[in-house]
Amino acid sequence: MEQRQLRSRICREVTKELWVGTFHALFARMLRYDIDRFKDKEGLTWTKQVSIYDEADAPPLHQCSKRSARSRNRFAM
Repeated sequence: MEQRQLRSRICREVTKELWVGTFHALFARMLRYDIDRFKDKEGLTWTKQVSIYDEADAPPLHQCSKRSARSRNRFAM
């Protein structure tokens, strides 16, 4: 086997188990890894399809949810 191919193969095999990323990306990955195994006191569960928002994202999301609630109430029968 050519040395270049050997290095490439070793690199793929060794690094495929490594989790590399930013602090937030790594912890989001860990959260998604096990999140479907947990239940809270009321029995609620979560799926791996979660979104994580920081404080800067909160005000626009809050406004969006208020608008959504108003439009649901406007069309409720």
